[in-house]
Parts: sequence; structure tokens; C-alpha cells
Amino acid sequence: MKIIVDKIPDDTPADAHLYLVGNFNRWQPGVPVYKLQPQPNGTYVITVPFMNRPVEFKVTRGTWETVEAAEDGSDMPNRRIKPPFPAKVSVQVANWTDLVERPPRKHTASPQVQVLDSAFEMPELGRTRRIWLYLPIDYATSKKRYPVLYLHDGQNLFDAFYSFTEEWGIDETLDQMAQTGGPQVIVVGIEHGGEERINELTPYKNPEYGGGDGEKYLQFIIQDLKPYIDTHFRTQPEAEHTGIGGSSLGGLISLYAAAHYPHVFGKAMVLSPSLWFSDKIFTIARKDFKNTRLVLLAGEQEGEEMVSQMQQLYNQLVAHNFPNENIWYQTRPDGNHSEWFWRREFPEAFKWLYTKK
Repeated sequence: MKIIVDKIPDDTPADAHLYLVGNFNRWQPGVPVYKLQPQPNGTYVITVPFMNRPVEFKVTRGTWETVEAAEDGSDMPNRRIKPPFPAKVSVQVANWTDLVERPPRKHTASPQVQVLDSAFEMPELGRTRRIWLYLPIDYATSKKRYPVLYLHDGQNLFDAFYSFTEEWGIDETLDQMAQTGGPQVIVVGIEHGGEERINELTPYKNPEYGGGDGEKYLQFIIQDLKPYIDTHFRTQPEAEHTGIGGSSLGGLISLYAAAHYPHVFGKAMVLSPSLWFSDKIFTIARKDFKNTRLVLLAGEQEGEEMVSQMQQLYNQLVAHNFPNENIWYQTRPDGNHSEWFWRREFPEAFKWLYTKK
């Protein structure tokens, strides 16, 4: 199927390169093979493979920060084409997210949320990062110690003002749970590093996408961030009370962390994990982390490999005597690779992880 971009904004930089990002390339922007080719008539053209399911995509200039925007500057929904596919599709890009005035966003974080540090040092990676913190509603009035959950992609967890498309509403969820006697935890949100996201959230290299700094990223959490949190807040620092979680690449690095550092993380929330990134991730089945509580959850609309690879991982874990009662394996027929899906599934996954057996 040929996709033709026949209109782009007037303020598009002269040296801009256009790319497609979609469910055919695992939503990774800036992949060279999905670069559109400029034509003499001013259009941009690319041919994408046919699939046995709807194609979803957007146009970018190489990063999520430069993805296309709607006429009013708001976030664009995914473009969607259903089978039977036409021979060609014309696309008009109205605006670029980084070059258009965006509709004003509102802060949605609850009073329990704070920015711990806007530039927390990451010595292992030679950079800094904004760190978010959620404290339970009775933290200030009690002397209790609390379990902790470390989550990746922190800008998408609490506050719509900072989120890319939609925030997970974790603060509202936990506030409501506390009112009904649900588990109360401290949540630490680590923002991703933009263009460094793939590098930081992948423990292995991929020949097409690069990456591989995940071990350094985890050492930052284990050696720097967790000790700081345990020193300055009333935590239950033991592994059985400490979780790590995320979606997509965040799910991948959380799975790796749980398998390689069970003495640190006794719980892992693995949502829509990018198991495709490297076959090496399947070797974790031979690791001894059988006391870990593990959520494995994905949607059946996320791609042809997502559910089959997660099922493969589950089968290998069970074959290596990982206790079935320690795995919460779930697939959802309507789930796709989106923030709304993870927002919806977070409460149930969280309750399973943090409710005592």
C-alpha cells in the first residue's frame, strides 16, 4: 500500500525528513526504513506492507516530539486504514506538535503528587532526570512505612499537563483505593529521556534500533534513586515490598530487572512488553526469581507478535518451575498499544501485585 503525504505545514523546516510510525514498526519513530521519499512534485511517498488487520500510523519528523498535530494543535488520533486496503492513500499533515501553538493544558495531579527533583543526577548515564513522587493520603498524618512502586515514563503517570497523549491517573486511582481500604504505596515516577528512551529502557542491543543502556539505567535506580527514597521517606525497603513496572519498553526493562535483581524488586508490573526487541529476554526463564510477583498483561490489538511472544514467555517460565500462582497472566481482546489501555488496566494489576496473598 502506497502512502502519499501530499500536504505539509508551511513552517516545515527545509531540511526535514518525514517518517511513518505505526503498528507495522512497533511505534518506533525515526526508523530509517520508514522514511518517506521526497518527490519532485513536493510530495513524500512510502510503501508499507499489507497486514491482516487494520493499519494504524502517524507522520513524524523523526521523534515523538515532532509528530503531526491536528488543525487546532491538539494531539492527533492514530490514522487507521482497514482491510481491504486501497492501492494508495493520500495524507495531509496539518501541523507539527513542536511548531504549533498547542491548546492550553491543565494540571491534573492530585495534592499527593510532587516533583521530587527536576534534575536528579544519573551518574551512571551522565545526565539528569525529573523524578515524580506520589505519597499516600495518610502519609503526613501517620507513622507507617509503605511499600514502593518504581514506574518508568513518569511524565505519563500523574499529570496531563506533561503527558504525551494521556496520563494514567495513578494518583486518583490510589487515592480512591485508600478510601476503600485498598493497598497504599509510595510511587516513584522516572521520566523517560526523550531520544534516550530506547537506550535507557533496553538491556540489550537491537541491530535496527540500537539501545542497550538498560543495565546502567537500572544501576541508577538501584544504587542512587532507591537509596535516596529509602533514606528520605518512610518506606518498606525490602524486595518483597518493592515493585518496578512500565509499559512497552518500560515493560521490557521491568521484566529484566525482576529476573536479574530479585533481591531488590520482588514485584514487577509488565504491561505490553517489547519482547521483540531481543530474543535474549527469553533467557530470563532460567533465572531464579520464583518468589517474585509478576504481572504479564497485553492487548490482542497490539500487533501480530505481542500476545504470541508473551504466551511463549509465560510457557517458558512455567516450564522452568516459576510458580503459576505468582504470575497474573492476562490478555484483553480490545487492548492496543496506547496510554488509555494501560490506564484502564493499571488498577486491577496494581491490586493483584500489592494485595497480600
